[in-house]
Amino acid sequence: MTLAANSPDETARIAASLAALAEPGDLIALDGTLGAGKTLFTAAFCLALGVSEGEVDSPSFVLLNEYGGAPFPLFHFDAYRLEGGPENADELADAGFFDERLGEGVCLVEWAERLDAFLPATALRLRIEITGETSRRLHLSGWCTERLAKLEES
Repeated sequence: MTLAANSPDETARIAASLAALAEPGDLIALDGTLGAGKTLFTAAFCLALGVSEGEVDSPSFVLLNEYGGAPFPLFHFDAYRLEGGPENADELADAGFFDERLGEGVCLVEWAERLDAFLPATALRLRIEITGETSRRLHLSGWCTERLAKLEES
C-alpha cells in the first residue's frame, strides 16, 4: 500500500491512523533517507496514543527510548549508527531489543533496514520516500490485510 502525504501534518495524520490500529506485540520498521520523516512519524504515532507532546526524540546514541502515557508501552529504537548483521546482536541485546517485555507493547524501529536480520516477519514495514520539499510517499507492507484495509477506509 502506498499513501501520499503532502505535508508534515498529513504524515502525522497517517501515523495517528496507524496508531489507532496498533496492538501490543506489533513492530513497525521505519526506513527512509536522512530527513525523510521517521522521527516525525514516530512522534505523531506516540502522541496519538497519549505520550506527551515533545517527549519523543531520536534515540540514536542510547538505541532505545521507552515512553509512558499510552495504553501499552511504546519502545522506540534507532539503528542509525548500527550496520546490521549478527555482529550487532550483543549491542542490541544490551539495549533490550530481544527483551521479552517488548511483546507487551509496540516497538518502532528507525533505520530498520540495518536490522533486517533481527526483524520478525510480522513487522509492518514502512518506507518513507521524499517526493518534494514537504511531500512524502509512505510505502507500507506487512500486518494483516484486514488491519491495513481499515487504514485505507479512514
